[in-house]
Amino acid sequence: MTQPAAVLFDLDGTLVDTAPDLAAAANRLRESRGLPALPLADLRPVASQGARGLLRVAFGLQPEDHEFPVLREIFLEDYLSRICEQSTLFPGMVQVLHWLEENQIPWGIVTNKPGVLTTPLLAALALPVAPGVVVSGVTGN
Repeated sequence: MTQPAAVLFDLDGTLVDTAPDLAAAANRLRESRGLPALPLADLRPVASQGARGLLRVAFGLQPEDHEFPVLREIFLEDYLSRICEQSTLFPGMVQVLHWLEENQIPWGIVTNKPGVLTTPLLAALALPVAPGVVVSGVTGN
């Protein structure tokens, strides 16, 4: 079997389970508006879509809606302030990263998550093996 030249991972929902922190930010925003929190099970399926998906489920909003930009900004500020309280590598990923390192296979992350969120998240996670490259989105969704 031929080893890959490199491995690239998506960040949210593939390498790292960020859904609990993203859902918590959406729920804090709901609660600040007098709405009850939604179960994680309702928000997890759209967590990898970022603010766009979470605000759609949490508030029924689309990017073209008048309220969307304001709520998106509040959501992102809140998420950034508590970016890695519950986020963790998915089970087995520590072993995968060590295996890649042991087999001298470079690995990296390619994500649509803006760099302003990616960098502090990765710093807080303290990955057991550093990625060779991280490519982030320029604008948030």
